[in-house]
Amino acid sequence: MKEREYRIVSNWVLEGNSDHIFDMISSTEDISSWWPSVFLRSELVFPGDENLTGKVVRLHSKGWLPYTFQLMVRIDECQLPGRIIARTWGDLVGLVVISGRELGNDLVEVEIDWRVRIKTWVAFFAPILVANHRYAMRCGEKSFNAELERKSLEDRTEKKKIRVSIEVPEPSWPHNVKWVMDRYVWREMGDAPVEEIHL
Repeated sequence: MKEREYRIVSNWVLEGNSDHIFDMISSTEDISSWWPSVFLRSELVFPGDENLTGKVVRLHSKGWLPYTFQLMVRIDECQLPGRIIARTWGDLVGLVVISGRELGNDLVEVEIDWRVRIKTWVAFFAPILVANHRYAMRCGEKSFNAELERKSLEDRTEKKKIRVSIEVPEPSWPHNVKWVMDRYVWREMGDAPVEEIHL
């Protein structure tokens, strides 16, 4: 079946330094802990080399619509801090390029350039899917800044051994219901497709 390629670029402004920010981004297996509104589960499959190249993580994600995606993410290039290129397969076959630049005053702009293939017949729903993606990215920026704030507060209170909790967006219905989530199992998604999206 024929496919169409879409490109969606999002920009975040994050409060922190590039080292901490890209350490979080490259720790994809932890993404469900700080971005729970979109990533319901995350699991390390392969750690990759010392530069994280080849690292593979399994993700279960959603937006505000009541359906979910399961996908694999493989880091193909990792230049910390500043640039990560990763490929996805499973329910979403795509390429994501994440780059950052410091704005000064402890602000970093992060660009997430997402290129994804969808079936031609699904393209009819493209405006809804794009809106769903943009919702997810807005939640991501808010959750990322909240996690950076939480870590900063914990660092400042380390001697007191205080565990800091920061409110972040939760998953939309019905995936905020435990018995719904308990029904999900990981699907087999095989290896990355030979015919990949290129920069």
